[in-house]
Amino acid sequence: MIGADLGFTTGPLVTYTIWRAVVTKASRFPNCRKHNIWVSRRGRCLSGGACSTMRTQGEIEAAICEGISRFEQEFMGRGPEDVHTYLVGDLVIARLQGVLTAAERQLMKALPADKGRDLVKQIRFQLFEAARPIMESIIHEATGVKPLSMHHDVSTVTGEEVLMVTLAESPPFRAKKTRTN
Repeated sequence: MIGADLGFTTGPLVTYTIWRAVVTKASRFPNCRKHNIWVSRRGRCLSGGACSTMRTQGEIEAAICEGISRFEQEFMGRGPEDVHTYLVGDLVIARLQGVLTAAERQLMKALPADKGRDLVKQIRFQLFEAARPIMESIIHEATGVKPLSMHHDVSTVTGEEVLMVTLAESPPFRAKKTRTN
């Protein structure tokens, strides 16, 4: 019986149980667009053979944006207003805008300028360091390449956060299709 021992979710991912293997079907964006088939929890195509579908650079950047946004919402309690990710060779640069919470903004107003800024930066640094393995797994899952180092900073003036990740190598991606008119 399908879904006998697992509950069904109403979000974009629906979990089923088939032949004792737990698989996830993305209702909006299936991971394997070549086969439009169920994918495992690890995102592998279950078509029986090796799936040769590669993502474009834009799809990798979008996956990183989505992962970082979801991470900020779940771990930090509030998602960014805007996220942009750039993949340049073996370097991933993510720019998050509007990340400061109302409490952090109030803290900077209530305390002297240097003290409030330093306190917010320290809190953000400690939270990021505690969640570093989660962030590394998000980047690794989206790119397929292991991250070597991560650098992070937040601006208390503009409310921007910048994340730079150095990868072990440049992630493979296919060229985007060009139209001929």
